Amino acid sequence: MARYVKTLTLNKEPAQVEERIQHFFKSYGFASSKKGDWYEKGKGFWEAKRNFSYRYENGVLTYEAWLNKNMDPSDGKFTGSMIKKAYMAELSSFDQFILGQTASLPEVKYSTGGIYVGLALIVLQILLLVSTKMVSLYLPFAALLFTIPNGTKSKAKVLAWIVIGINIFFIIFWLLNVCFNMAIR
Repeated sequence: MARYVKTLTLNKEPAQVEERIQHFFKSYGFASSKKGDWYEKGKGFWEAKRNFSYRYENGVLTYEAWLNKNMDPSDGKFTGSMIKKAYMAELSSFDQFILGQTASLPEVKYSTGGIYVGLALIVLQILLLVSTKMVSLYLPFAALLFTIPNGTKSKAKVLAWIVIGINIFFIIFWLLNVCFNMAIR
């Protein structure tokens, strides 16, 4: 489990820095961890658990951010999934806010790319259903994993919920199909 570590020289009053950090936590939904001296958000299944800890000493703020997935701190970016990109966007907003470059926290824009992947998987599922009269369980779950983390927070929320609804329908259809086939045997 790698960590993203950043050091910022602020030379501000500790109370002012603490107030801005607490505002960041409140704005982005972080809560104090019950397991240690850090802050966290996310459940870990649909949305990766995001962790954050900080230390402010002698005018220098050092913070660490990590997920329960791999990161590559050498290039200053998380590697991999869209949820990591969203977390990196939140940290970029934090940097701007804590340095005083913005008066308020910028809104994080969540990617709609996962929704379109979910739609593509729905089309693939429909083609599979029409051509072979079979329903896959993997395609709806994969579509949900792409759609839920960022899609429900993006500007395309309605489309994301439609994709989620259709995939839940396919999962229920698959379960009914399995139960019906078992009852026939």
